[in-house]
Amino acid sequence: MGILPSGCAPDIPENLSEHLEEKTFRYERMLCSALPSVCINSEPGLPLYPAGEELFQIARLHYTEGTHEIEQGNLADGLALLSYAYGWIDAGVRTGILKVIQNPELFTI
Repeated sequence: MGILPSGCAPDIPENLSEHLEEKTFRYERMLCSALPSVCINSEPGLPLYPAGEELFQIARLHYTEGTHEIEQGNLADGLALLSYAYGWIDAGVRTGILKVIQNPELFTI
């Protein structure tokens, strides 16, 4: 886990930079809405509860790191981190470890 190594993203061709910017900020908005739209689908003390906590921890960490990269102007790395975070949330929903409580359109269910 953790932030991607600096410079791991290839140079983005000029004609794709607007697309990268649009997609990066769209993912940031979607993930910002997705995180509070799910909850752990288990009661504390039951076996799946720690898995739900870990999914949230991983997603929040990568969301934070992704937004930091965006603030630093590293849109490709930021998008990669946001996509990774979104994947963890989506996987949690698909497996039933997380439950969608609002904004179902943000998830593949």
